[in-house]
Amino acid sequence: MTGLVDTIVQSGGYAWAMTFLVLYPLVSAMNWIAGSLTYAWRRERDSGDFYVLDDHPLVSVVVPAHNEEGVIVQTVESLLELDWPAFEVIVVDDGSSDRTSDLLVPYASQGRIRLVTKEVNEGKAMALAKMQAIEFSATVSILRPPRSAGGAS
Repeated sequence: MTGLVDTIVQSGGYAWAMTFLVLYPLVSAMNWIAGSLTYAWRRERDSGDFYVLDDHPLVSVVVPAHNEEGVIVQTVESLLELDWPAFEVIVVDDGSSDRTSDLLVPYASQGRIRLVTKEVNEGKAMALAKMQAIEFSATVSILRPPRSAGGAS
């Protein structure tokens, strides 16, 4: 076995293989960096209005809730603070045995959310399957408002 290793090391192919294995990642990395800088310089430099929309489509945020009495108010409040101009919040109470629906009735009566109350718990998948929406919030989340230009929040 030692003779085979010595033969491979002494041949010129071993040096070329080692050089390739060392230089290939370096050359590839430089190529990626050069490509990304070229893209940023050519494409991103003058696209200041790239993300500005003339017409904002309606986005429906569907929140399935089952026994979420402790966090549902915070979740709804954080969703209502989104800065998208055209959105609706639909909360699907999936047969909760606690006060989840009772806590949401004031928001629904003011027209701030739509509340769908189901009698039987069928799970999040069934709650979401009955609604047609663009964006789903499949877990109870607290969204933070964006930082203001004046400082950190």
